[in-house]
Amino acid sequence: MGSGRKSDLRLKSMPSMVPVVVIEARLLELGFNLTSEATVVSDNRFWRRRVYTNGYEVVTLSDEIGRLYHLKDPVVTICGKEKTIQTIRNILSLFGDKVS
Repeated sequence: MGSGRKSDLRLKSMPSMVPVVVIEARLLELGFNLTSEATVVSDNRFWRRRVYTNGYEVVTLSDEIGRLYHLKDPVVTICGKEKTIQTIRNILSLFGDKVS
């Protein structure tokens, strides 16, 4: 999935109720590698943000850090091929998320 041209890439951001560990496991199965991890402050909230890469494709996985961790919605942002976007969309829909 990571090979190809930059011009084949699309940008898609999807909120999710899927547990972060499920998304991370699937990304690793797809050949993505964790390249960086940071804590980010945005809109008075703390987020744990991880960046995964596979060739030209980049996926960021952000989950809010807080007292009610189990109620937080991870956000998946993809700059990747249509096939990668559809694969992640399918994972999210398995857990009942409605992803457009």
